[in-house]
Amino acid sequence: RPAHRHLTKDGPPNVKNLKLRADDVAIPTTFDEALDSPDSKFWLYAMDIHVSTQMSDQIYELKEVPASAKTLKGGWKFSVKRDSDGYVVSFKARFYAKGWSQREGIDYAENEAYSPTAAYVTVKSVVALAALEQLNLRTIDVTNAYSQATLETKTGSETWLTQIPGYELIDASGNRLMGPSGRPLACLLKRSLNGLKISGQCWNTQLVESLKDDGLDLILHLH
Repeated sequence: RPAHRHLTKDGPPNVKNLKLRADDVAIPTTFDEALDSPDSKFWLYAMDIHVSTQMSDQIYELKEVPASAKTLKGGWKFSVKRDSDGYVVSFKARFYAKGWSQREGIDYAENEAYSPTAAYVTVKSVVALAALEQLNLRTIDVTNAYSQATLETKTGSETWLTQIPGYELIDASGNRLMGPSGRPLACLLKRSLNGLKISGQCWNTQLVESLKDDGLDLILHLH
């Protein structure tokens, strides 16, 4: 049965009891560096969690790359989360697309790389209004926010990404699987991903539509 290289079902290694100082942890830049690190079991578990989430969320579809398709490369971004005393709470890994090679007018349409953000004066106004009206403010953190949005471009082009380094689909002998025509398998993205030129706008569109469905209105200017 085909399997993903390095994807394990081991439980999380104990981090907090080790009292690792965040400043003493060497942050890798590639999968191989993470695997050769003294903290490899922590990095590997973080990558396993990230890849498992992408698979369950159906971020991509693994298919044979068409001969005419351009395939983007991807990479790993590693970091550690620390507590107030500077000790490591968890190891984090995120796979991203190297979207800087995407071309406007071909891979995405003009202005699709633009994504609006809240102005500082808007944030201050909301906080001031809440204080004036004695309202409660709550903030939320959306896990893998970009991946919650459907990847769509006005050019209609597909976005192909090489398989995640270290997690290529392999057969029982450990060889990388190829498509029926002998071409490599790659990820046909269905949802946006960190690093793509249009991911910010895709996420913003998805967020606005969801908030409108909940009965909220979009305020374009607040001064």
